Amino acid sequence: MRRAIIEHFCFILENEQIFKDYENEDIMIPYITYGLIGIVNKWLNTKKESPEEMTEITLDFFNGQFHKKEKG
Repeated sequence: MRRAIIEHFCFILENEQIFKDYENEDIMIPYITYGLIGIVNKWLNTKKESPEEMTEITLDFFNGQFHKKEKG
């Protein structure tokens, strides 16, 4: 099942040609796919965040926006 999901995500990213203008596109696609799988897996095991919050977090990661913890 996991393999099918990975192949499906890779297929989508390849067909959407999101990274067509980047060198090493063939490496970026599996890297991002495995990262997405890791995020989903972690969320399924904890479910601390709502699906909407996880979508926002994932999109932030995808856009290179990482947020530091607030000091306190």
